Amino acid sequence: PLSYLVGLDPESPDDFGFDACDPSGPNVGSSCGSDDGCPAGSGLTCVLGECQCEARVQEVTASMTCAEAQPEGGCTSHEECFELLDDQPGDPNFSSMSVDGEGQPVALRNQDFFCVDRRCRIACEEGDDCLLRRLPGPRCFGEFVRYSVSARNAFVVDGPGVLDFFPDRVFADPDTSECVEPPGVSGGVSTLLNSRVPLGADLSSLGLEACPSGPPTSFSPNPCLVTTPRSDSALSAFHTFTYQGETVPAVRISTPVGTFMLDLVDLFSLGGVVPEQDGFLWPSEFATFNRARIRRGYLMEFGTVQSYAPFNIFGLSADGANPLYYPVRIVPSPDLTRVFVVDATGSGSQFGLRGQVLKVTVNGISTVADVLFDGVR
Repeated sequence: PLSYLVGLDPESPDDFGFDACDPSGPNVGSSCGSDDGCPAGSGLTCVLGECQCEARVQEVTASMTCAEAQPEGGCTSHEECFELLDDQPGDPNFSSMSVDGEGQPVALRNQDFFCVDRRCRIACEEGDDCLLRRLPGPRCFGEFVRYSVSARNAFVVDGPGVLDFFPDRVFADPDTSECVEPPGVSGGVSTLLNSRVPLGADLSSLGLEACPSGPPTSFSPNPCLVTTPRSDSALSAFHTFTYQGETVPAVRISTPVGTFMLDLVDLFSLGGVVPEQDGFLWPSEFATFNRARIRRGYLMEFGTVQSYAPFNIFGLSADGANPLYYPVRIVPSPDLTRVFVVDATGSGSQFGLRGQVLKVTVNGISTVADVLFDGVR
């Protein structure tokens, strides 16, 4: 399913009905303790102790399929889709006729096609009509057909080289052959060896356990749902934020590379104004999670700048015989050009090693392991 925004007036889905509030009015920004503290009839809402204009907008979530005809260069508004596709082949609801106050015949607007991700789309029922894209027809395919395999309803955390994806916790269901991931430690495999963040349709069906206190371990639920509000523990490395009294849900995902926090609602967008509607804030219900807002192929990418370069220690060893095992800890040395890597100790290692230390030289261009270092074993 996808989500899109419409105005409260079905006759004008592009009109969000902002005329009830003036974002440049004299009372905007005045102090308040609740909505009752803002002047009645002004359309103002109390947001973070100030009277502000709040957008009157409706979010619609539906399964959708693309229309056959599309505006050149993609659509930018629901109106474009209506003008192009209304009463054309493929429109399931042709306009009905009525008469206006002067007795003149008029066509009643019937909005079926909406602009979502720059494509005109129409809601569909799950089944044969709900297709991502229709095949071109009864013709031969080319000799080579390119396929792209994506994670279904999930984020994938990957990195360079062998850190691209950890398949250690992905198993084939013996009955259905479907790829599944058992909960907890399975087959002696640490929960840190995980690259997937599966997401339910909404917060109530997210299907993630609450994160325990403290840093993640080989046995912690991963990924997990962060439940500590920032107001309760500002010093906590993992906490949630609030917007107009509503908690913005967040997920913690840990891999051998590091631990990441994923806010399920974009905090920067939520704290800003509605696009193309200066002065109007998002209603508080948009702080809740709705998976339909995440578009297909959504990607977040980041790297390290003037810092330690990612380095794969798999296969290396401190004594030339026993390889290092995840998880590891990086300990800086007094010499800024070197760090020490300590591998899993005690129950954290599947082989029960007491821990090894590898000295790594960082020269700003490359990262080199000193295999001659007589590490502690």
